[in-house]
Amino acid sequence: MLLKTKIIGGVIAASCILAGAGAIAVNNIHFGSDSVTCNASTGDTISVTSDYKMQSSGDEFAFTKGKDTVMTGILLSDKDYTAYFDTAYTDGACKIIDKGKDKGLEYIYYTYTKGDDITYEYLGWIVGSNTGVLLEGGDSKSLTSDVFDTVSVSVKDTEKDNDYVYTPEKESQDKEDVKVDGDNKASSEDSSAWDAIGIKIDGKEFKYPYSYKELKELGWSFDSSDYTDNGSGEYIVNAGERTSQIELNNEDYGTDDNDAHVSVTFINSGEDAADISDCDINSISISAVYGFDEISKYPDIELAGGIHFGSSEEEIRKAYGEPSDVYKGTYYTELTYNSDNSRYMTLYIYKDKGLLDVELKGL
Repeated sequence: MLLKTKIIGGVIAASCILAGAGAIAVNNIHFGSDSVTCNASTGDTISVTSDYKMQSSGDEFAFTKGKDTVMTGILLSDKDYTAYFDTAYTDGACKIIDKGKDKGLEYIYYTYTKGDDITYEYLGWIVGSNTGVLLEGGDSKSLTSDVFDTVSVSVKDTEKDNDYVYTPEKESQDKEDVKVDGDNKASSEDSSAWDAIGIKIDGKEFKYPYSYKELKELGWSFDSSDYTDNGSGEYIVNAGERTSQIELNNEDYGTDDNDAHVSVTFINSGEDAADISDCDINSISISAVYGFDEISKYPDIELAGGIHFGSSEEEIRKAYGEPSDVYKGTYYTELTYNSDNSRYMTLYIYKDKGLLDVELKGL
């Protein structure tokens, strides 16, 4: 399977960082028509379910549609997971599309390009386990996202405490021993101000749920034919459904991969199926970086409390109080604010540059 060699082969030539990385041993594999449960050499019993039919070959598992394999997966040790994670962020052949916590995973979604070939991949750490997972789709962004939307991963048994979550250099709030007093403690009014998850983009105010038509008026749009299998351009969202992530471009800021972009997911809150352009936007992500580098031109944004691109971590904590989750990476610090599991705001503060990446999400 290319899954073991596609990323690894490309990266070894550049830095040898993934030499020897690959699937961990699994045994006692049990299959249902749409699930697989196995004992991993990390000491975990892992269950993977999907709406797609699942098969196994050695230490790999596959998601199939008819006779076609649409996604393959392997389980990873913490060492190999870290190698993949760091490479996804530092190798020029990889581009991060999305990151989040869902499906029982803390994951990143990225592309890997080798020559004319592109592959869409998810890398995740299974929450409460000692095990990572790499899910490799094909060259279709929409199909890879659609398969992932049906996937759920869980740990049935583990040698570790179920509260244990591994992410490179991740620090929980209790481990940080942060003092919340004096000037560092925001008033209840300030700390809840972000809950509305409103945002100003180039001076125009957007309230949740966000309006695609208003974003389009600012020049941010997408071609729906890029996200439909038949290329017809007609993208219908059923009542109550959400889409996978869709990237909006703006000619004022450039349309290349390394230009500014806005990523959104749509939700149909109505009672009938509707064209995607008539649906609300459920989440929005605005980035002023490509890889780890600040791009030359990007929109002005303003969040509650006057936070904007370039704001420092200290300014953010003063405006919103202490975050519910903190990730300290080599190049950036990630602060996540969570309001009763219904509203989320994730802010990425880059060293010596300040805030350069914002994610806002509602239910």
